[in-house]
Amino acid sequence: IADFSDGNADSVRNVYFFESGYDAMAFWQVNKSRLVLETSVFVSTGGTFSAQQIKGITDYYSQARYWDCFDNDVPGILYGVRMESLLSGQFINIVTTDDTVIFQKGADEIRLKKDEVSLNKVREKLGMDRHVYVWKAPKAFKDWNDVTMNKPMKDLPVKSKYQRDENLREKRRKGTL
Repeated sequence: IADFSDGNADSVRNVYFFESGYDAMAFWQVNKSRLVLETSVFVSTGGTFSAQQIKGITDYYSQARYWDCFDNDVPGILYGVRMESLLSGQFINIVTTDDTVIFQKGADEIRLKKDEVSLNKVREKLGMDRHVYVWKAPKAFKDWNDVTMNKPMKDLPVKSKYQRDENLREKRRKGTL
């Protein structure tokens, strides 16, 4: 945990959760102009986390907003779902198969393909209130550390100036810009 509140837990407004300390440092490096260090806490879970770790942190920083900054891969998304379930006081059983993730809350069950899983979808389908905000690395990157190294998961297609101009013309024509 990196806490810059000078011991004043009530002044903390945002607690950011990451899988690693490297991701927390990279997040700060990328977003420092948008963050207020003195009211921020950065938490590295070292991968997975226990219910008591989350409860201890959220009890101590009870005035804060909690942010899911976990990785963009399936385990990172599931960490965010688990954290939301803990903070909402609703037990959700999560089962992963080769291509599907099954979420069970009491008698309710939803099945989502791994590439369709998101915290917002699970929230919506299981009727969960929002306790966790999401600030993930841009979609092209697995995590914040990869953002600082400009290492996307796949090579991004480079559009020509002509393609960009055509796209802009089409958006203007449709009125979506």
